[in-house]
Amino acid sequence: MCTMYVLSFLPSRDVNHQQSMTNILQVPCAKNAFMQGLVSGVGVGFIRGTTAAPIVAGHWAITTFVGISGVSWYICHRRMAKEREKVIQMIESTPKRTVKHQEST
Repeated sequence: MCTMYVLSFLPSRDVNHQQSMTNILQVPCAKNAFMQGLVSGVGVGFIRGTTAAPIVAGHWAITTFVGISGVSWYICHRRMAKEREKVIQMIESTPKRTVKHQEST
């Protein structure tokens, strides 16, 4: 199931890549992941910039942005998958109801 879930986010060959990049914020969890990465990257870059050269601070900022964004996106997707599995289990555990047709006599 995990493989199918991951493969559903891979682009197909007929996807317009420019259009998909402009709609990146419509991907679940993308906006929050980018914002957390951005804030963390700016913070670490600023702190690192006070003690190191600007190029080193930039490297730290970009690395922090990519790392925090990736981890945040992964955690969010894992949480969504667990919620989806719980919903499926609840649906499957509910008793099946059948409709009794009244016979007209």
